[in-house]
Amino acid sequence: MFDGTIAQGKTLNSPVITRTPFGEDLSRLLDLVAREELTVELGWRDSWRRYDEALDADSKRKFTGRLVFDVD
Repeated sequence: MFDGTIAQGKTLNSPVITRTPFGEDLSRLLDLVAREELTVELGWRDSWRRYDEALDADSKRKFTGRLVFDVD
């Protein structure tokens, strides 16, 4: 089983949904967020057109949290 380790000192902490369909899982996650029982930390949210800037900032650790791209 994958333990999140991707390199020495580096881990991947994103949830991985391994079953389909995803509807029930996504519904549960959204419900937890709506009830403020699950916190989602956003470090970057902007247009997908700025993905190169976001990835550069992320690689330089200029923020913490998830990257979210708006499709526009």
